Amino acid sequence: MKRGRKIKKSKKITLLIIIGVIILFFSYFLISSYEKKTTIKDAKDYFNSGITYYDKGEYDRAIENFDKVIEWNPKAADVYYNRGIIYHKKEEYDRAIGDYDKTIALDSKNAEAYYNRGLVYYEKKEYDRAIHDFDKAIELDSENVRAYCNRGLAYYEKEEDNIAIQDYGKAIELDPEYVNAYNSRGVAYYHKGKYDRAIRDYNKAIELDSKNAKAYYNRGLAYYEKEEYNRVIQDYDKAIELTPEHVKVYYKKAITCEKINKNKEAINAYKNFIELAPTQFQEEIEKSKEKINKLQKN
Repeated sequence: MKRGRKIKKSKKITLLIIIGVIILFFSYFLISSYEKKTTIKDAKDYFNSGITYYDKGEYDRAIENFDKVIEWNPKAADVYYNRGIIYHKKEEYDRAIGDYDKTIALDSKNAEAYYNRGLVYYEKKEYDRAIHDFDKAIELDSENVRAYCNRGLAYYEKEEDNIAIQDYGKAIELDPEYVNAYNSRGVAYYHKGKYDRAIRDYNKAIELDSKNAKAYYNRGLAYYEKEEYNRVIQDYDKAIELTPEHVKVYYKKAITCEKINKNKEAINAYKNFIELAPTQFQEEIEKSKEKINKLQKN
């Protein structure tokens, strides 16, 4: 009898254990399902918050939110892409490249990821790698105007002016109002000594954007080479009006004024340069002081 009762008790315990395991399993399943749902919602909230903080210029907080999304979904290509953009803005180039690498690994057809990684390599002066990425961006999107223009910039830095000019021309063909392409092609023509061609491109850039200080400055450089000094001063004055913090223009203007014996204007321009120039222009600052002393004696 005792033996029989023990058998019944053992069966009862076994049955309770099985029921307990089943309850635990379903409880875990229900909790996991609930957590998964809230995780998806939270991830969307973190992603949206990351975008908001980016728009506000609060880059570190944006990164914190994107980190949370990646923690829950390590395969979120768009999140790596957005975080890469922020690291680029923060000039943390290696981290930016790492995020673009991850984006491309997850989404090999993402033309913008190649394009942006190319921009980072350009900033790092790794021009061949930049060109490779711009090539890929163009392969994936043959109408990517910015990729043509920036590939042109990379070729220009490699002193391959003719190829750069071809790329700028393609960008202009795709977008005839793309100011940067005209300005950049003008620089390439200037570098080749084709000053009239350069001036035509700067004219077009200014026609499209009358407040483009860089185009006025660059056109001034070209006019200087043609010894049209009054036009040079006009363009430098316009560049200064639009960007008074551009210190190099004052120095260039002073040299030009001195060239045509406008000594008073030259002195003022040298003084403006000395006042605004940062320490890396120390050599030019000392020369400017010498020039002022010499001109004041005349």
